[in-house]
Amino acid sequence: EACSALTQGADEVFCRALERLARETVPGVALEDAPFTVLALGRLGSREMDVGSDADLVFVVGDGVNVEKRGPWRKLAELLVNAVSSHTRHGLLYPVDTRLRPRGTEGEIVQPVSYVENYCRAEAAGWEAITFIKGRPLAGNLALGREVLGRMLRALRERFVENEGPALLRRELAHMRDLLEEQWRGQRVRAGLKMTPGGYHDIEYTLGCRAIVGGIDPLGSNLLE
Repeated sequence: EACSALTQGADEVFCRALERLARETVPGVALEDAPFTVLALGRLGSREMDVGSDADLVFVVGDGVNVEKRGPWRKLAELLVNAVSSHTRHGLLYPVDTRLRPRGTEGEIVQPVSYVENYCRAEAAGWEAITFIKGRPLAGNLALGREVLGRMLRALRERFVENEGPALLRRELAHMRDLLEEQWRGQRVRAGLKMTPGGYHDIEYTLGCRAIVGGIDPLGSNLLE
C-alpha cells in the first residue's frame, strides 16, 4: 500500500509538471494527442516506488517527428528532468535517471518509436529486455506509449525467442547475474535481499525471462494483444 501510494504521488508530479512545461514549450498542443510520450521504467514502472527511489524515464516521439522537428520535444524532456530533480531549499522531488534508454548516455534523450523498436530487435542486452518490459506509459500521449511498449515486446521476442531462441536470453541473464555476484562478493550485509541467492535479482531475472518468452509483461497484461 505504501509503494502504491508513493507511486501514485510520483505519477501526479510528473503529469502535472509535464503539462505545465508543455504550455511554455509546445503551446497549443494537447499532450494526449501529441507525438510524444513518457515511459516509466524501474520501480516507477512497476509501481514499487519507495522512499528514496529514483525515477527511470524514457522519452519517445512518433516516427513522423523528424530530427528538425524534434527540438521542442527534446527541450520539454530536458525541462521535465531538471524541474523535478533540481535541488532547491526544500530539497528535490525525485532523482531522475534517463540512462535506461537505448544506448544509455550515448543515445539521444528523445528517440523515435522505430529507433527504440529496432534497438530492441537487434541490440538489446538480456538485462535491458527485462528492464524494458517493466515499462508503462506515464505521461504525454498514453496511447502512443502503449503502442511503443507493444512494439518493444514484439521486437524483444523476435530477438530472444523467435530467432536466437530463449537460450540466448538465459545465457545473457546468467552472465549478468555472475557479474553482479562478483561485484557484491564479500559484501553480503550490503547486498541484503537484492543479491542473496533467491533474492530480488534472482526473482526479477527469472520472472523477466518467463515474461518475454510468454509474451506478457510482469504485471500480467498481454502486450501482444
